[in-house]
Amino acid sequence: MRARTLSLLTALTGCTLQISAQQDTTLLDPGYLQLKKEFTQTITIKGSDLEQMPFANLSEALSAWLFGAYTQPAALQYVVDGNPVTDINTYSVHDIEEVVLVENAAALVATAGTQQELVLITTYRGRGRHGIRAAAQTGLVNATGKASTDYRFYHDYYATAWRNWYKVSTGISANWIRDVSPMSIPDRQETTPFNLQRWRINGYFNWQLNRKNSVDATIHFSSNELDYQFDSASKANPISNSGALHQQDATFGLRWQGDWLPHLHNELMGSYLLWRSTALANNIDNFVIGANSLQSLISGQSLRTSHHLWLRDRLSYQLGSGDWQLEPSLNLSYEHIDMLSGNEEDTVGATPFALGGVVGTIVGISGEGAWQDASPSDIVLVTPSLDLSYKKLIDLKTGLQWAPSQWEYATAYHYFPFASLSLDMLHIINSASNNRLLLFGSYAQRDVQSINNYSLLDVSSGLNVNPAFPYYYGAVYTGPPAPYRPTLDSTFTYPAEFTPGYPSPRFWVWTAGVSFSAWKDRLQAQYYIERRNFSTSGYVVTSVTDSVPVFPQWHSTLQHAVIRATLIDNPSVRWMSSLNLTLLRSRVDPISGLRFVPGKPVIGDQSPGAYSWTGGWVNRLQAGNFTASLDLLYHFGNSVMLPNIYAGYRLHLPHSGTLEWFLETRGLVRSSQSDLLDQRRYYTLGGKFSL
Repeated sequence: MRARTLSLLTALTGCTLQISAQQDTTLLDPGYLQLKKEFTQTITIKGSDLEQMPFANLSEALSAWLFGAYTQPAALQYVVDGNPVTDINTYSVHDIEEVVLVENAAALVATAGTQQELVLITTYRGRGRHGIRAAAQTGLVNATGKASTDYRFYHDYYATAWRNWYKVSTGISANWIRDVSPMSIPDRQETTPFNLQRWRINGYFNWQLNRKNSVDATIHFSSNELDYQFDSASKANPISNSGALHQQDATFGLRWQGDWLPHLHNELMGSYLLWRSTALANNIDNFVIGANSLQSLISGQSLRTSHHLWLRDRLSYQLGSGDWQLEPSLNLSYEHIDMLSGNEEDTVGATPFALGGVVGTIVGISGEGAWQDASPSDIVLVTPSLDLSYKKLIDLKTGLQWAPSQWEYATAYHYFPFASLSLDMLHIINSASNNRLLLFGSYAQRDVQSINNYSLLDVSSGLNVNPAFPYYYGAVYTGPPAPYRPTLDSTFTYPAEFTPGYPSPRFWVWTAGVSFSAWKDRLQAQYYIERRNFSTSGYVVTSVTDSVPVFPQWHSTLQHAVIRATLIDNPSVRWMSSLNLTLLRSRVDPISGLRFVPGKPVIGDQSPGAYSWTGGWVNRLQAGNFTASLDLLYHFGNSVMLPNIYAGYRLHLPHSGTLEWFLETRGLVRSSQSDLLDQRRYYTLGGKFSL
């Protein structure tokens, strides 16, 4: 991306949370629309501040930095290096340069659905002529913190190497992680603990053709396996439960950036994703009745494959007159999605019975399933926009997204306007001031097109033979696999809003915020409010014996406040502390005359509850070669925990190399019942070096 270094926030060595607008003209790239960082409300976290915490899902590491209890996997939509067709968990945390939460409605126009927030990831590229980095971490995992629960081992090993020539640079990384959730089950013996094994390989290649053109290629491969087995200890009624889930992801990306004419910039980008997920679960029930030993077997399996091609071209032209800058742009994207999904279940065995003193068995074989090859979907989005700015004082971004294609999950609407306005109040008064007071406002009508549900499951997600599957009007629907259309009972008179066809609502979101920085950016604070509507699943009870699935509208209000202070900042000691608070409330529109049972929103508490308060407190300390961190998570009236306690010591090697050893604990202190992360406790040690 093009960049002119007009920095508002100075780099903070070892203290890397950056809040508010970033004063440079690099672009935030959510995939379908690009925004200027300097005029966009954001929260930025360095990947290096997340490396020591053991986790298999990035949302676990981000909880204390962002939304506390609400930083769940389903609540975040990731875009990696401008590519929305991917999953962040196919990358190791050591592959991440920075994480940016975008608090802007225009960025959500076609990216994050339901109550999801948008998180942009920039991956790491090696610096210098060449280099090697490696990291290793291992330790014990306890599921409940009680001595009666068995301990198992956590492992995470990573290595990367890169080489930079005059016009060509390339790099590759490999990572293996094993996570585990030991369980204490009454009357059962854990044969294979609930565990995850994940392999990840990532590579990049960049060629600077000339001063104005460059080509970038990436390749990602991951293999994810979850499995478990539990056997009963009872001799009279032994039971065996087992399950396994396998996921494979291969993604290929290509990007060409070039200045075709003076002030005319073009970016062509494409990616292809091949995704496969298979799940198998078995339950073997052995029982004794009378003199007979009987057995029944229930076996279920599911399959999902996806082929996803995504192409985008962005053309922009920069105009200027004095301090005014005008940039019209056109973003074109095309997606082709082909999916196969389904599940089946078979039951084979004997069921005992006793009736009137007669004891016997019923032997039977049954099976059911639904294997469906969804019709390929072709999605076209055309997004013209106009960006007008004056110095560093004000910026207006406005445009329209046109969705001409009709596909399985498309809404009934085709045009979606958006606008974003940013204003620096203190620079209007005094342009020489080092302090900043920025106001933000944005609005967008939303085309909820995304079905990029390619996330790698982890031990917290659990095994599910019929996993949740795609978004329907932005809702995560857990019923039959796509293509699925609920049918209406023709014998019942429904209100107008539930006439056949389920007319989709207009989805919208608006945001407002303020960001303040002072004391040479050592003190930063921001406030953000967001309102949006979305859909999720529920059902209408039409009679004593019948009900119909529906997708009602929800409305949510999210308020988020952050204050950060660099309390000590000198050559020998640096201490950054950040405290954040999130308030969230959602409600569902009532359905008159009908008994209605709503589904639960993606995040937040059950409607119509009052606001709930959650958040985190983050600390990063560096004193000479010693580094430490302490994070806290809280959910008022519910739970509190310390998700991360870390201490490390760094040695300096020749040629700017480093070697660091560290100790880390996760969940060491927590309330007995908690909805923050999970109940596991980690006790790990590790090291990392760079040459």
